Amino acid sequence: MGAYKITVEVPLALCYFSFQLVGNLIVNLNMYKVCYNILKYPEAVCVRLGRYTDNATRELENEVQPYAGTITTISEMVPVTIPIVLSLMIGSWSDKHGRKPVLVIILLCMTLGFSIGAIILSFKEINPWWIMSSTIPSVLCGGIMTFFIIVLSYLNDTATPENRAWRMVSIDAIQIGTTLAGGISSSFILYATSYSSIYGTCALLVATGCAYAYFFCPESLKRKSEEKPTIKSLFQWNNITDLFKVAWRKREYGKRTLIFLLMSSQIIVHFVVYGEVTVKTLYLRNRFNWTMQEKNIFSAYSSVLIVICTIACTYLLHKKFKIREGVLVIMSLTSTIASTLLFALSNTDNFLYISAVAGMFSGLAIPMTRTMMAKLIVPEEMGKLFSLVMVINTIGMLVSSVMYQQIYNTTMKNHPEIFNYISFGLYASVVVIVIFVMIFESRIPGEDIDEKNKNVINSE
Repeated sequence: MGAYKITVEVPLALCYFSFQLVGNLIVNLNMYKVCYNILKYPEAVCVRLGRYTDNATRELENEVQPYAGTITTISEMVPVTIPIVLSLMIGSWSDKHGRKPVLVIILLCMTLGFSIGAIILSFKEINPWWIMSSTIPSVLCGGIMTFFIIVLSYLNDTATPENRAWRMVSIDAIQIGTTLAGGISSSFILYATSYSSIYGTCALLVATGCAYAYFFCPESLKRKSEEKPTIKSLFQWNNITDLFKVAWRKREYGKRTLIFLLMSSQIIVHFVVYGEVTVKTLYLRNRFNWTMQEKNIFSAYSSVLIVICTIACTYLLHKKFKIREGVLVIMSLTSTIASTLLFALSNTDNFLYISAVAGMFSGLAIPMTRTMMAKLIVPEEMGKLFSLVMVINTIGMLVSSVMYQQIYNTTMKNHPEIFNYISFGLYASVVVIVIFVMIFESRIPGEDIDEKNKNVINSE
């Protein structure tokens, strides 16, 4: 395996941990704020939500959940509107002018956003809608979506054919690991401090990541444009058209079809994941009467299994036994489907934990499809293609968040598990797509796809 030097993994881990720390608490925060600031229940009653389970809190949650769910959904939708536009342009712009400037600026904006959140939440009587103002600095700089595009592009720039899969897996391992760390620590930190303190902690962590990126992450792009980078050059129309030219460019051996199929598989998987995130916490509280701490422990348990299996499978199955990425993706999706069905059918806590065991291989799908896609294109196209995928993913997130929330609100009283069966059908469609990918891939003769990467046919 090629030399592996840790670079953007550090700011990525600090940034994701911060968002996980806040993300694990946001549903609880919105429920508390709706209860106390909107419905005007006594604070002593509202602070019990998510911490204790009894008849009184169950009745109160049934009243609070629809309001809190709406606020959570809107607070997730609004901050991605401007980043969608920026993400269309930033990939092409960074392909010309470099990754590092964008990386540092986004982290600075995130630091400012968390700082604003800490100040807002220091006022107890403030309406929950005001919390969304903390996202403004991050939104104006492109947010987590643009940050992720730059990180993906940076890692691919610095990857070799030998360590590319590892670099892609590292992203998902960090995501899952920070989910674990955030899940375990969030409730304990909250009970020991306050929401305001948590936002302040996140600001400090992201600021540390920003400093690391500035001092220890060299520019990854070897060939940069001679043109001076400006704000005006970011908002040029050709930055958008370049994305679609790269996607539609004619390529030998049906690689264009492969790229579209791989993009589709990633988009559908993200669609399901984003949709489930919107309602899973509410589902566990509604059906199993779980507290926030119980839910976080379950998330941590699932994350540990997924991280261990993802790393082990990448090393043993992919590196040592040379099993194709497509086979690992199908194995991962089969595991995810089994977990989804068991989760839907669970009627006790033990069955929920069994469903987590069934899904232990689910972390392989996304990094392996990214690896397959990265083999089909040259580095100069990577930022553009990742930008296009991220933009479509984000639009899908908006749709899936609303769709899953609406389905859950409609079925909450009688069949709250229905959303799992929708996820099952979508995951099954991805299995079919990946099978077609493997069929097309088998028709590429001779050398490894990485070598044929250089033979792109430009039909512009």
